[in-house]
Amino acid sequence: MTRASVGDLLTTEDELDALPAHSVLLADPQGLSPREDDRLLSMQKRPGDSGGMDFWFLAQDGMFSVLSSDEVVHRFHLGPFLVLWLPSVEPVIEAAA
Repeated sequence: MTRASVGDLLTTEDELDALPAHSVLLADPQGLSPREDDRLLSMQKRPGDSGGMDFWFLAQDGMFSVLSSDEVVHRFHLGPFLVLWLPSVEPVIEAAA
């Protein structure tokens, strides 16, 4: 699997799981969901506590604002997902003075 880039459209749980923590996506970028609250929904992947599973934090009100990739794709059918921002995953190396 190749690394996702800004502007890519993702559809699967595996693609979401492969993204680094702090990635930002837009669910349903075409605004076609029958549920108005699920249209154009921004989401950020946050690291789990103590190295646990990462979760998606959704920018909406409601009791299901923190979801796993499985729930985002299979339970709530929020996709497709447009990649808006990816954190730098390359180490920062400073030159010696």
